Amino acid sequence: MFSAFHSFDAFFYSIVHSLHSTAADAIITPVATVVSFLGDNGMIWILLALVLLLFKKTRKIGVCVAAALVLDVVVVNGILKLLIDRPRPWEMGDFEFITREYVDQRLISIPTDSSFPSGHTASAFAGAFGLLCALDKKQKLWAIPALILALMISASRIYVCVHYPSDVFAGMIIGIIIGIVAYYIATAVLKWMEKTGKFSKFHQILIGEKWGI
Repeated sequence: MFSAFHSFDAFFYSIVHSLHSTAADAIITPVATVVSFLGDNGMIWILLALVLLLFKKTRKIGVCVAAALVLDVVVVNGILKLLIDRPRPWEMGDFEFITREYVDQRLISIPTDSSFPSGHTASAFAGAFGLLCALDKKQKLWAIPALILALMISASRIYVCVHYPSDVFAGMIIGIIIGIVAYYIATAVLKWMEKTGKFSKFHQILIGEKWGI
């Protein structure tokens, strides 16, 4: 199934392997390890959503980010990873330099789930694009740090060899789609609540009328 992506993966892995052999690796690997850790279980994006939900002015934005993360878990972890079940790079052995021990030196913890798509990447781009879509036009620049972090997390997953590059690029596309779809779903639900008056107390909590902050 993934044989068509071998040349694509080989190209990026040749760059990674070359970098691993340079003095710069002593700096890049620790940074990549920390950045990759920030994406574990989407925790940095969950924290972002919680912070946004705390304040009335940003609560609707927080709802959109949270919706993107929930949809990401359902689609990526609940469906795609189980359905496709691609082994990790060190399990396949199609790139000789990637072994479990090699990856273990570059990660805080070794993942046990399937490889495709990259969950870290998908949640990063889902959260970042959920944020980007929810911000007003004048606020869009505030999404730039989130997008940069999403790119860094994605690159780190390739650099530490825990994912095939094709896993990561697929995660980017899937995450972007999820972030956009979740934004439209969240805003439609909020508008429906406001229009119909159904779940009015819950709607008031979401938009901040019942919160003192």
